[in-house]
Amino acid sequence: TTPMKIDWAPLAELTAPQNIERMSSDGDFPRPETNTLARNSGPNGEVAHSGTVPNAKWATVYVDEEKRDAVRDAMRDAYNAYETYAMGYDELQPLTKRGKNAFGGLGATVIDSLDTLWIMGLKDQYSRARNWVADRLHFDRNYEASVFETTIRVVGGLIAAHDLSGDEMYLAKCLDLVRHLKPAFSTETGIPYNIVNLKKGWAKNPTW
Repeated sequence: TTPMKIDWAPLAELTAPQNIERMSSDGDFPRPETNTLARNSGPNGEVAHSGTVPNAKWATVYVDEEKRDAVRDAMRDAYNAYETYAMGYDELQPLTKRGKNAFGGLGATVIDSLDTLWIMGLKDQYSRARNWVADRLHFDRNYEASVFETTIRVVGGLIAAHDLSGDEMYLAKCLDLVRHLKPAFSTETGIPYNIVNLKKGWAKNPTW
């Protein structure tokens, strides 16, 4: 078979830099410890809420430190590229080095990364991500959100970040988002509509 030829030339027209603002890592809030293997979560997550990462006893299992560090370095490199080229966008398009909002501009990559950055002890990246959530994330958007996807990714991501750090900011953001999702649950059965407009509160199911 003849190998498929790809014309990459059109990509050159899409690589103009976007106006990406890198957040500050300053602020007085819980930060992950560099050694994230130290302690368990304790009763009722007390250690997590005090600012120490829980390990669910996985630290008692043999660890290949070289492999672990390689995974952490890969995460650092990938997230640094996202910060450089697409901070605040839902995702980074690696070939064009541009951000894309495929999730309503809710910063899906930032929220998806919070718990991983914390657990891996990537303090600077975590702090900048935390400050983006605090300063830039809002839900008064004229966007038809998937109730399912927004619940598992954004609500879930904010709850996970709160559980790990004890930072009440995440809980406040989560409650704000839940208020925007609530109209989707105004059904006779209590089973929510699939889609809700976060700004207008209009809920519906897809026509298919």
